[in-house]
Amino acid sequence: MRTPMRSTISFICLLLVSLTGCSADQYSYNDGVKVQTSANATPRFAFVTNGVADFWILAGKGVEDAASDLGIDASFHMPPDGLADQKRIIEDLMVKGVNGI
Repeated sequence: MRTPMRSTISFICLLLVSLTGCSADQYSYNDGVKVQTSANATPRFAFVTNGVADFWILAGKGVEDAASDLGIDASFHMPPDGLADQKRIIEDLMVKGVNGI
């Protein structure tokens, strides 16, 4: 008797958690910055590597292909000067308001 009840409760909790933010038009981050979104806006994502290497060139091609398949805007960044450059790129992308990094 307890197992079906637990399964049902677990399913309901999972369903509620997954539906919580489905139709939000505004997101609030921990620092209080609010970003308006639009249902018609194309999502913008960025892929930032941890350095320059031949492997990342292949990954960049994958990012381009996935963006095309999914109908999103995606940019690919390889920081040539290491960690400091990577941090600068990520901060710039955050200021530009990309939807995901």
